[in-house]
Amino acid sequence: MGIIVYRSSTETFAAFDRHCPYQTADLCRVFVDESELIARDTLCCGSAFLINDGSVVQGPAALNLQRYNTTFNGTTLRIFN
Repeated sequence: MGIIVYRSSTETFAAFDRHCPYQTADLCRVFVDESELIARDTLCCGSAFLINDGSVVQGPAALNLQRYNTTFNGTTLRIFN
């Protein structure tokens, strides 16, 4: 499905799975709307999530986007479970 990476500051990143958590069997994914800093599932359920923390801002999804751990050493960004 893919990963969304959001850089909130020079040293701070957030990474989220693009898979919408609402109807997991449908394999729906979210797309970033950069004008609102929102990730939205436009094809399946219409849920929307903040890309800075993955939280739900519009349902029907009740679960946040799956967040991954990140580390950044100034050069390399590492994303992991």
